[in-house]
Amino acid sequence: MSARVVVITGAAGGIGAAMMATFAALGDTPVGLDLVAAPGVIGGFDITDPAQCVAAAQRIVDEHGRSDVLCNNAGI
Repeated sequence: MSARVVVITGAAGGIGAAMMATFAALGDTPVGLDLVAAPGVIGGFDITDPAQCVAAAQRIVDEHGRSDVLCNNAGI
């Protein structure tokens, strides 16, 4: 099985950071999104802004070619 591209919102801390580490340990490619920047996390992302969601999805496809899994962990 090839590595999955896993998008994780709310990825800068807590459960989101744990998911980032777990998916990476499994050989997947985690892509984190959060308001706060952190290692491996795209910071400044506001999930309540539809335009930012579209832009983030396009960036992920541009950089990774696809998205296989979405872990919608962001607190609103």
